[in-house]
Amino acid sequence: MTNSKKLIALMYEKGVTREMVAETLKLSMPTVHRKINNKTEWKDREIAAMCNLLGIGLGKKDLELKESIFFALNVDK
Repeated sequence: MTNSKKLIALMYEKGVTREMVAETLKLSMPTVHRKINNKTEWKDREIAAMCNLLGIGLGKKDLELKESIFFALNVDK
């Protein structure tokens, strides 16, 4: 599951808008909304593109951040 609060906070911090996400991933705005809010799952390529867009690299801390956002075990919907 996606930790929506953490993802939205990071997007805000990095200046990444939902429109930028939609354009980068070639998705509609409603689809982006559903993915961010745990209504549909992220595909592997979408997670990779989001990490690139958000500046999440391959270092240990970056991987932990990626996991805490896109592979969270317990999140509030």
